[in-house]
Amino acid sequence: MGGLGGEAPQLDARRTSWKIYRSHFGINIHPSASIQSPSNHPSVIFFNPRKSVENLEKLESRIVQVLENPVQSANAWQSLIGSLAAQQRFIHLGRLKTRPIQWFLMSRWKQGIEDQRKMIRLPDSYRAHLEWWLDRTRDPEGVPLVPQDFTHHLFTDASLVGWGAHVENTTYQGRWSEQEQHLYINVLELRAIIRALQRHHFPKGARILAGTDNTTVVSHINKQGGTHSWSMMKETFDLFNLTEELGLQIKARHILGKWN
Repeated sequence: MGGLGGEAPQLDARRTSWKIYRSHFGINIHPSASIQSPSNHPSVIFFNPRKSVENLEKLESRIVQVLENPVQSANAWQSLIGSLAAQQRFIHLGRLKTRPIQWFLMSRWKQGIEDQRKMIRLPDSYRAHLEWWLDRTRDPEGVPLVPQDFTHHLFTDASLVGWGAHVENTTYQGRWSEQEQHLYINVLELRAIIRALQRHHFPKGARILAGTDNTTVVSHINKQGGTHSWSMMKETFDLFNLTEELGLQIKARHILGKWN
């Protein structure tokens, strides 16, 4: 009893310090994923700045202004994208939701060639991407502050003819359609992962680590897209739309071709 009594004041002090830390930085302990009994080390911490960080509130105000006046200078669009980029790492799929705005600006303004004062109108088809950032209910749990362990490992490979996948003790394979055989190999390598996710019955909430020998695929998964290939960007959208639909999380790692 004496030992427990001595630890109690320390636990209370730690709780008080932790509450102050949480309040200042907008950190919340996930109620179902974290240890509920007194502990020095919460098992899972989620970062959600939407509740307390002023920068995000300013960003949301800026988005509202843009939606009300969709004609902005190239410089203003660059500034908005920069603000999105500063917050996207704290928002679930925030980087993915920033990509369409990046592609929109690249398609209408040539950086280093055209004047930054060029006025550019946001097409109505892009409004939904900015409106997503205004929806506070989309991400009530934030993102893990500390990476969580993966629950499943997936290995895939593809050629211009077909694809194969291995997960747990099960293998899958298939052939590409005649139309698909004309796609770039990078697209097919990413599509192989999509096919595997569709075929294997992963439990909802599974955290998947996909192994592939294609570094471009690894980059597009871990960075939620890119700005060099629109065909790869579209495939990345398809991948994350699927993982959201199935309630899955996915990351990727590069493996040497001879081991794949």
